[in-house]
Amino acid sequence: KTMFENSDLIFAQQVAANYPCKFVRTENMKSVYGDKVKIWPNLYYAGYNPELTYLRDELRRPLGGPLGDYHIRTVHDAWLAGLGVAEAVSRHLDDNYNESKYANVPEESLQELRRREQQSDIRIVDWIAERLWSQRLFFTFNHPAQALIDRLAVALALAGELQVSVNSQNNLLINEPLGQFSAPIAAWVAKKYGRKFPDSDQYKGREVLEVNNGAVLYGKPAAYNAVNLIEKFFRVYESIS
Repeated sequence: KTMFENSDLIFAQQVAANYPCKFVRTENMKSVYGDKVKIWPNLYYAGYNPELTYLRDELRRPLGGPLGDYHIRTVHDAWLAGLGVAEAVSRHLDDNYNESKYANVPEESLQELRRREQQSDIRIVDWIAERLWSQRLFFTFNHPAQALIDRLAVALALAGELQVSVNSQNNLLINEPLGQFSAPIAAWVAKKYGRKFPDSDQYKGREVLEVNNGAVLYGKPAAYNAVNLIEKFFRVYESIS
């Protein structure tokens, strides 16, 4: 608390009013520390892969799988319906099926990000909207690319009236610290919105060495195609059935 009181600026991510830790709630931070608190919105965009989700066990812990904590809702629904791997693969790759289920997600997710932005001290959503389909800005719904993180840092510095020197070489970074898990952008989304940047048909995740009642033992980073990815997901789901 003393550190915050003695600070000239406090940068804080937007935190909901019902968050269990009251001290870090945005409304509380603003009430106590006023305008020296600069809030940024949680960078979240589900439009590239509307089918990605989290699954949790009875204790609300994330269920693991070949994509870490991320799961494919279409695949899990197919497993719940008693379909086999081949049928789940077919459904997952069916553009018409997936668009009929998730058609509104890309626009609604962007609008939700705009809503969050209005409650923050920076403006970044126009920048995101202008580039969503010309460069990849998210690897999963809550893992932004380095280019977007850099832009957020600049926006925060400007909001704090700090001098900013932007190094254009940052755009050439090869390492993506949040890119360890990713899925190809959903085919129907890429077609509908005219994706202009290159994309792989491989899924980036981790080796699944062992599954015991939903607990996953991971190996090294791994690339999957749709078939062997879904086989691994089924292996996880069957371990807890």
